[in-house]
Amino acid sequence: MIEARTGPDRMDALTDGVFSIVATLLVLDIKVPHLPEGRSPAELEAALLGLLPSLVAFAFSFLTVMIYWVNHDRLGRLAARHDDRTRAFNLVLLFFICLIPFVTAFIAAAPLELAAVVAYGLVMLACAVVALLTYRHLAFGSDLLAAVSLASRRRYGRQVASGPVLYAATIAVAFLSVKAALGLFLLIPLVYLVAPAMALDPAA
Repeated sequence: MIEARTGPDRMDALTDGVFSIVATLLVLDIKVPHLPEGRSPAELEAALLGLLPSLVAFAFSFLTVMIYWVNHDRLGRLAARHDDRTRAFNLVLLFFICLIPFVTAFIAAAPLELAAVVAYGLVMLACAVVALLTYRHLAFGSDLLAAVSLASRRRYGRQVASGPVLYAATIAVAFLSVKAALGLFLLIPLVYLVAPAMALDPAA
């Protein structure tokens, strides 16, 4: 069953709320270090350096979450309505998005442990796969993006499809080099951030 939008969609409101909470939880994991009175500059520097894993993990997780939100908002503006399958895909995506603060805290606490890196990668891979399935339904499995040209839907689809490939490759790299995998986790959202957005042109 397909429902026409007559105002702000409840699913969009739920999605925005979840993304806001997840972003807040990410920053709450960065704890202010205990700094005793009479501390030396070296002790202060060591305390700040101790926050570095949490700050780096926050950075690439926050960027990833915001990229998902921007894409969700962009497609939501182009789709005139939602159907039940889109809502189901969206709920599954939110489930995995909600796990990002947990695996971010895990990788910040143990950045050089294979288990933490693989756990983070698996959650990111799950998000990317569900996002791809959602897009394929919107673009090709329904008429929800009928206002967008087929050519631009295909171009945009190739960009979305790169997400699962990149995260699956990063998980594989982790078994060879945990440090290289960490670098890729930081690089992937930066690539999407600086890459020009694919145009979704109107259908002729």
